Amino acid sequence: MTHDTTTLPKLLSTLRRLTPRDRALLNLLDDHQILTTSQVADLLFGSVGAARRRLRTLEQLDLLTRHATARANGSRSELICSLGPVGEQLRPQAVMSLDDPSEPAPARHVERVARLAASPRLPGVLAANGFFAALTKASRVMPDAELLRWWSPRRTAAFWNDTDVRPDGHGLWRVGSRTVGFFLHYDAGEASAREVLDQLDAYRKLAGAGGPRYSVLLWVPDQQRARLLLAAIGDGEDIPVAVGVQGEDPAGTMWRLASERSGSYALHELPSHPGRRSPGTPSCRATHGW
Repeated sequence: MTHDTTTLPKLLSTLRRLTPRDRALLNLLDDHQILTTSQVADLLFGSVGAARRRLRTLEQLDLLTRHATARANGSRSELICSLGPVGEQLRPQAVMSLDDPSEPAPARHVERVARLAASPRLPGVLAANGFFAALTKASRVMPDAELLRWWSPRRTAAFWNDTDVRPDGHGLWRVGSRTVGFFLHYDAGEASAREVLDQLDAYRKLAGAGGPRYSVLLWVPDQQRARLLLAAIGDGEDIPVAVGVQGEDPAGTMWRLASERSGSYALHELPSHPGRRSPGTPSCRATHGW
């Protein structure tokens, strides 16, 4: 697919073929820009085979573009989905640079896809998106569990636009009668402990100004990195910070609080306070904010 525009009759014909699940997928790609096939399956289908079949159809309609990127060892990754030419016409505000939202994206669709595939931020964005896809998958098997909100970095930063809050995602997670808010930070293990800790200042200021005191989740590559950051944070931190290792179930009992030196917690057991109710504090009573 090489064209960037389509005629109105074709667009209307395409719209008539969309299912509610297709529209939900377009909304997700509007906010989060890229998803792998398995993430789409976890979020909306429950089966990779069913997801592949529908994605193939949506690609033929120019609603999606699917492309692969190379791993460090030279092998090909699974296909990544982004909005196609028609999808971009339906969601024009989604067309932007992955590396710098303020930077104008290339005008031609093929150049935009190439920019996405070559972005140095791509692995981290996909990993963060996988975190929320895993929570959605877990909610299907956990009794009375639901991911109430998943906001992208762009949407989160726009909401708290007078702060320096810049997570890799913000969510509300409910199990039973308990709902917790959190800010996710994906950690590749490359930044110094000092650089990681400096990011906490924004959340301290947000809580101090009456905003939410949600747990800040540091999602790290291995136990060694977890121990390093927990030691660096210490138990004097005045906002809740939890460290978890990638590869484990993010809904499960895998989070260690920096304020406590023993025991692990499930995500819904972590500290969470919405702060003073105001336009700057999303309600924990919210339904899906996708």
